[in-house]
Amino acid sequence: MARTFASASSSVNVNTGALSGQTTAGTYVAVIRRNGTVISTTLSMFATAVRVAELAVTTSTNLLRLRSQTTATESQFTVTSADGWVLVAATKAAGNGVAARMHKYVYSTGTWTHQAGTGTNDDFGPSVTSMTIGSSSDSDIAAAGVWNRVLTDGEIENLAHSLTAWISAAPQAMWVLDQSDIAQTVLDWTGNGSNQTSINGTTVAASSAPIGYGAPVTVMPHQSVPVTVEPGVLAAPWSLPAPGISLGLNTQPGAILASWGLPTPDVFVGDSPPTNVQPDQIPAVWSVLTPTVTTNKNVAVTPDPIIAPWTLPAFTVTVPVNPGDDLDGPGQLSYNGFRIGSGTVYRLNELIGADIDMPDLDDGDVENPNSDGAMPGEKYSLPRNIIFSGKVSVPKDQMREVMEAWRQNLPKPIADEQVPIAMQIADQIYIAYGVVIKRTPGPIDIRYRIGYTDKLLAQFKCADPRLYSRALGNATIGDGQTIEVTNFGNTPTPRVRFRCPGPATTPLLEIVGTLPDGSQDVRVIQFNLTVAAGKQLEIDVFAGNALIDGVSQMSHLTGASIGVPDFVLGPGVSAITYETSTGTAPAAVALWEHAWQ
Repeated sequence: MARTFASASSSVNVNTGALSGQTTAGTYVAVIRRNGTVISTTLSMFATAVRVAELAVTTSTNLLRLRSQTTATESQFTVTSADGWVLVAATKAAGNGVAARMHKYVYSTGTWTHQAGTGTNDDFGPSVTSMTIGSSSDSDIAAAGVWNRVLTDGEIENLAHSLTAWISAAPQAMWVLDQSDIAQTVLDWTGNGSNQTSINGTTVAASSAPIGYGAPVTVMPHQSVPVTVEPGVLAAPWSLPAPGISLGLNTQPGAILASWGLPTPDVFVGDSPPTNVQPDQIPAVWSVLTPTVTTNKNVAVTPDPIIAPWTLPAFTVTVPVNPGDDLDGPGQLSYNGFRIGSGTVYRLNELIGADIDMPDLDDGDVENPNSDGAMPGEKYSLPRNIIFSGKVSVPKDQMREVMEAWRQNLPKPIADEQVPIAMQIADQIYIAYGVVIKRTPGPIDIRYRIGYTDKLLAQFKCADPRLYSRALGNATIGDGQTIEVTNFGNTPTPRVRFRCPGPATTPLLEIVGTLPDGSQDVRVIQFNLTVAAGKQLEIDVFAGNALIDGVSQMSHLTGASIGVPDFVLGPGVSAITYETSTGTAPAAVALWEHAWQ
């Protein structure tokens, strides 16, 4: 949903909130659709009579413009009604006489443009006294935001498809114009208080912008116990060569070179197929004593053996109980470790919304005003609903305990959590992530009182509609190597992780897949950084982040990179390439879950 600003008087006026200290320097972003050719103003900030910043599309030239008082930077690209929905942005560094950098993303084609603008801006502010969304517009606006820092090209690209990415980038103010009625107040999503104070005109737009809310997904810790396994023997070759001793008094022997290596152990989890995991390094303390050699004449001597104590501590491998580990037969469902269905007291009658079931779709078609039918639009899956219905038949003195366990283990969701739901259909185990939205034991009647109900029901809603494999796909990719991997599902999987160990300079990953029409889908991410030896760059596509020691590296994404949330692995066979600027980095590891819809 969005808001239409059809005339020069159409506007939403908001409090300054955290924008009171904003200068022209910063980042200005909006998701818009032009409906005509008159000037389309998205954001305007004023300090009394001084224009601090205005993001607009010009009338005569259709250029994106960032204006501050009498200075302005304009884009080299155009923004027209033919583009449909676009994300536009301007970023300006601090200082006078600075050209802004202009950005544009066209949703219908999936193309980005990042380039320096023409002209320059001076800084004005702070003390912003008024702020307006719209005005002098002939356009639809879905969302807008202001940052007091310059976002990188990579950070801006992350904004195109997820409003959560906007919040993660910490704006000073952010507005989403998705109200179903203009009487509803437009609020500042940051909580900084830049909320609507008044409104002039505007109407609810006839179509919705193709940007998702992307609510953050938090997976609750599932039931887990450590399992200790006996590792195999590690072969650690080591040799100490015989020392050579020269003759003469007070002669110091040369250093003894004692080459030794302890290979990294391979640790596998599960089966069908087993998953290779990366253990922590094993500290192995070892020391060679300095030999004492005494001679008193020109003779060859044989020193005593050198005692070199070395200790390798015993190590253990702990493996958590993963979703689905507790399933032992068809017709079972495990919600965060609570198992129901066949073989339990909660026997299965019917399971809807799992396995072959496709989630409902949001039909993006738009009725054609000039012809029969409709103009086709993108089809996005709605949340998946999984319904478990079953029955209980136990001695009546156990019914209370059985139903209490039903209630305690299927609680009302907390915040925005999404917990693992494992289902075994025949021999196949699927993993979904969702929450309980309905739970009932059925009617409390005479049969219930004697320990029987056949109206047991639990409904789960999964914000992510995909079903995932229990087993992880995995691959090791050498620096400069391209390998083929397979997502055995029928839809792109966002649950992909990459581990790039150091030392590695400017690591780049590329995924090349084949679309249904035979064309190639090429996705690239590259980081302008160096991963130090002993460190590891961890890229989590589903979470939309890249970390080293828990610290985000998203600001190091190069301009050639796609947004991390879009670096998905398509269905079928794809080719993954890993390379660094030196070509000598340790191999990267890719892990993924196969996905179905």
